Amino acid sequence: MVGQDGHVEMAGGRRRTVFDLFLAPAIAQARRINLRQNRATSEEAEFLLHQRVELNALTSDQLVAFIEQETSTAWCHEDRARE
Repeated sequence: MVGQDGHVEMAGGRRRTVFDLFLAPAIAQARRINLRQNRATSEEAEFLLHQRVELNALTSDQLVAFIEQETSTAWCHEDRARE
């Protein structure tokens, strides 16, 4: 039963929120599906779901250079796969 504070008592005295029990897994699954539809590998999707990624750790110039490098590499792999 859900308490007035929104927590559910679990076995062993643990308390979880309704969000933790029901919504968080559904949100993670939706994100996983979105990542896979956008061509992330299973490993990449799991990494992004469980690891914090700090895009603002780079300067603007570094971020642009990184994106250009990654997209050119991805396009090279895609072109090779078509050959």
